[in-house]
Amino acid sequence: MLSSEIANNWNTSVVRIRCAVLIHAILGVQGHKISNVSNLEVWAGPLADGSVAVVLFNRSPSRAAIGFNFADVGIKSSMALIRDLWSRSNLGYFQNSFLATVDSHDVVLVKVTPSS
Repeated sequence: MLSSEIANNWNTSVVRIRCAVLIHAILGVQGHKISNVSNLEVWAGPLADGSVAVVLFNRSPSRAAIGFNFADVGIKSSMALIRDLWSRSNLGYFQNSFLATVDSHDVVLVKVTPSS
């Protein structure tokens, strides 16, 4: 039973990573690594509408909080709307930064849209 859960989690992670690669292919703009601390990575790339796609990637063996400052990913506004691209839902407006809990070997993909 446990091995099937591990396989399902691994398969989910692979699918999410492939989705992130697909987004890159569709956009035609390569993202770049913003940070990598203790196997917790933040990648970001600009989108055509002025927003930024941000990938939070947890390579560690345990669940972890991963975050970023808006300025570090190219957002000049102090307020931004964060949209979870997996669930297709808006998470709300955040000020200056965003933090998410990411499961082990998993990915969170968000779109950051600066407020006018």
